[in-house]
Amino acid sequence: MMFLLRLFFCFIFLLAANCSFASPDEDLKLLEPKEKNSIKLGGGFFFKPNYLGSSSTRIVWFPSLNYSYKDRSKKYFNEFQLYGPIADLTIFDSNQIKVSFLTKYDFGRQSGDDNSLTTLKDIDPGFEIGSTIAYEFIDNLSAEIGIETGLTDIGDERKISLGIVHNKSVWVDFMKPLINRASITTTYANSEWMDTWFSTPSNSKYSLYNADSGFYNYKLSNMTIIPAGETISYFMSIEYERLRGEASNSPLVKDQGSKNQYSFMLAIMFELSKF
Repeated sequence: MMFLLRLFFCFIFLLAANCSFASPDEDLKLLEPKEKNSIKLGGGFFFKPNYLGSSSTRIVWFPSLNYSYKDRSKKYFNEFQLYGPIADLTIFDSNQIKVSFLTKYDFGRQSGDDNSLTTLKDIDPGFEIGSTIAYEFIDNLSAEIGIETGLTDIGDERKISLGIVHNKSVWVDFMKPLINRASITTTYANSEWMDTWFSTPSNSKYSLYNADSGFYNYKLSNMTIIPAGETISYFMSIEYERLRGEASNSPLVKDQGSKNQYSFMLAIMFELSKF
């Protein structure tokens, strides 16, 4: 219970920080550029756990190609974002209700990622698909539900996420807005997904453990896009995830890793073209 209270107060702090920017959202519509398409190129680094449940971390450097399309005058298919291994298409947007389709590439898990994985089978990389429905019940504050599954065997491994999200855009100059997204979520996974990621066989390193379905985490995250001139912007993301239930009881986490997961991403993007 105390952990949930800490998460709640952290989220309230993020909301207060976001709301402190003094720029009304109605002004954003007047300042939005006429160009609907944008292409950006850049790269950065990702500080992340070696695997989901690991107590060790590593830094991964990556290049990134981003494409975005946005047309606020439309309600259907009015936005598309391609950023790295993730593609996000807005199917419907009425300002209060938003329905999106998502596809992303999951890099899986290899035994060479960490010494704790040497006796476990690799998890093959592959594409995942899903959908998100968001309902804005207060200005900039939305309740979201999302579902994801693997593309190879659709429906076999499933995750359902529930969360509260705060989105805020602020014009720091007359060229581009600062965009911030803060969220607190929890995720439910079926037994197939939990078995893949948290079950362990009986061997020299682990005891036999079969992970069952259930809510396996709490997650607090904040993403910010910061403009730095006409063609340059910074992308920053910070995330804290706490594993719970069947996930935290896994020997892979309890004995070899940690239920506290931290990640940080920073990238710089250069706008090549807008039209």
